[in-house]
Amino acid sequence: MKIKDIAIAKSGMVLSRKRADRFEKPAEKYKVLTLKSISKYGKINHEDLEEYYSSEKLSEDYLTKEGDVVVRLREPIIATYIGKEDENILVPSYFLKIRVLSDKILPQYLTHYLNSKKAQKQFRQHIAGTSIPMIKPNVIKSLEVPNVSLDRQRAIIKFLDCAQKELILLDNLIELKEKYYKGICDKLMKGYNEE
Repeated sequence: MKIKDIAIAKSGMVLSRKRADRFEKPAEKYKVLTLKSISKYGKINHEDLEEYYSSEKLSEDYLTKEGDVVVRLREPIIATYIGKEDENILVPSYFLKIRVLSDKILPQYLTHYLNSKKAQKQFRQHIAGTSIPMIKPNVIKSLEVPNVSLDRQRAIIKFLDCAQKELILLDNLIELKEKYYKGICDKLMKGYNEE
């Protein structure tokens, strides 16, 4: 199954086209995805979302909805599943928003497949640009997704979600340990400098 046959995939909005200029009162305010607001594990960091003031109310087509899959078009290519807590975020043009229409594929499964080694290998073959390496949306739309049963998709989702949570916890533990050891080192150095 190709993505274009099972889903609607659209690039996000060019932000400069609807941005309120500094002399006009903005019509609407939105939270907008940034390149750094999607973690390496495909989770949205809400603290890294930015505010966007538009000159008019924007089309719902550019906003996230539960069940959508959003893909970064700049390296690293990372897909994220949009949950309830991630709704109504503005998707800029350097992302591709995919809305699955088929009942044969679960959006969470598609997200994990887009982040898989196999898909990433195909993406690397099509990345273009020297200063800002990007992938064209048509490459993603033409990607062949393995057609596996819904039960198998659910099993894959369950396993990979658990693995992802564990990796995030391990990253957090490493960060805390680094702060802890740095604090001890600073205290030891402070005592050493006073002698």
